[in-house]
Order: sequence, then structure tokens, then C-alpha cells
Amino acid sequence: MIPEHYARDIVERCESLIGTLLPVVQRNSDTRFGGPLGTTFLVAMSSPMILLPVERMLKPAARDAVADDRVLDQTLGKAVTDVLSHATKFGGAPFARKGAWSYVAGHAPFNLARGMPADLLHSLSKPQAAKDAMEASAARIVTDLRNALAHGGVAYLDEAGRQTGGQATMLAFVGSVMRNGRITGVNVLRIKEQDYRDFLAAWASWLRQAGVTAALNDRAA
Repeated sequence: MIPEHYARDIVERCESLIGTLLPVVQRNSDTRFGGPLGTTFLVAMSSPMILLPVERMLKPAARDAVADDRVLDQTLGKAVTDVLSHATKFGGAPFARKGAWSYVAGHAPFNLARGMPADLLHSLSKPQAAKDAMEASAARIVTDLRNALAHGGVAYLDEAGRQTGGQATMLAFVGSVMRNGRITGVNVLRIKEQDYRDFLAAWASWLRQAGVTAALNDRAA
């Protein structure tokens, strides 16, 4: 069946695929790649889960867009733009969990193909980075995650937070900061793979419930 509300429904569909297929992927080791492709599958499924709500509900609030799904459900559209605002801290968003994310903003640009700088990896491991994630705006964090997924700014890290070519335990998302068409810096998010899986489930649940909850609150008022 074709999605009725694409920005919301595609998230639920991808979340359903993760719940059904991720355990299967994790049980099957492909000798070509040295192990199960669970991380690859999770990142691949998460891309439309983040990109489409941002592109079809958040961005149209600021300017014209090819598709604006807010017209299909104005209550959900308002809930999205209210939570994903620069006035709402990420720590206050219903899909954020304290201690799961680390965040470094405004780092000097670098070529991710050559690896992440040692000073950045060190900064991401500090308690301040976890605090900064919660204090940043929800709009900033979600936009940085969107930019990283859209432009290939994803790195696999081991359990110590170091870049690895083996089994990943953490993920890093590198989002570019643009000024006048040039990259002037990067904002970087880090999260454990299991915490990212939990975040996606919470994100899908929020989008599913946000419109209904907001509508009930409006009626109660």
C-alpha cells in the first residue's frame, strides 16, 4: 500500500523492517565482509527515517519545498516544527536520551575519507560532549544528523570511540556547516549503535503519536 502521509509512514515502515529483519541480518555472517551487516542495515534504514520528515515537514516551514506533508496533518506538522525548533533543547525532545549522545560543534573541516582527527575523537569522549548534546537545540542536532546521512558523513567507531575497519560499536555523524557555499566547519555526533537503534524506535514512536497527542491536548485546552 502506498504511504498516505509519506514523512510519517515511511518512518514507521522502516522501523518495522528494522524490528523484523535486523535480528536476521545479525545472525547471518557474510564472509565477503568479515561479519554480519547489522550496522550497515541500521544506517541504511535510518537515512529515510531522518531525511524525509526533515525534508517534507521541517524544511517547508522555512521555505518552499517540492513536498510539504504538513498539509496532510496540520497537527502533526505543528508538533514537528514545535519540537524541532531552535527554542527546544535536544535534551528536552521526546526522542532524546541523556547520556546516549556526544556532540562537538564547530570543529575545523577535515576529509573524513582520511579518518577522524585524534583531537576530535578525544573531545567526543569527554563528559562535556555529552552535556553539549543535551544543551544544543533539537533543530541543530537533527539537522546535523540529516546532513551527515545525506552527504555520507558517517564513520564507524570501536568500543573505545576510535575509528575502526572492524566491528563497529559506535557511530559518528559528521555534518557540514556551510557559509556562502563553502564548508566553514563541521558538527559531529557520536552514539553507541544500540543507543542509535533505540533512538530510531523513539523517533518513530514520537512521529506516530505526536499528532494524536497534540490534538488531544488542544481539545483539552
